[in-house]
Order: sequence, then structure tokens, then C-alpha cells
Amino acid sequence: MPNDLVELARICVKHSRASPHPKIAAQLMRMAKEYQCRATQIKASRQIDDPELNELFRNLFATAPSPEYIEAMRSIRTA
Repeated sequence: MPNDLVELARICVKHSRASPHPKIAAQLMRMAKEYQCRATQIKASRQIDDPELNELFRNLFATAPSPEYIEAMRSIRTA
């Protein structure tokens, strides 16, 4: 099951990066982090080490988010 959650997180990150719509990209990123956290909770004894997922997150956060993306993240948090 943790591997399935990691795969879902990976899919969400890839689609988030490909989405031209900031609100959708932000929602997908939130979902990816939730899946990653749930997978980690299931395997609480050790951190899930998924090089591809780690690389996707690292690349995503290496560039500054657009103002539209920041606004989309704010609206999701308050919803």
C-alpha cells in the first residue's frame, strides 16, 4: 500500500508541473504531499526513499512559484 501512495504522489506532482492552471497545479501539489505523508505514516519505522519522487519535489521547489500559484495555494488553504 505505501508503494501505491508513493505512485499516486508521483502522478500528482507530474500533473501539477504540467498544468497551465495555477489552482489545479496547487491542488495537485497538496494531494501529492498528502499521499507522501500517508505513505510515510504507514511505514513509520523508516522514511520512504523514492529517488524519482524526491527529484520531482526538489525540481519543483527549485524555482520560485508564480504569483498565480501562490494565490491558488492561499485559496486552497482557506477553503
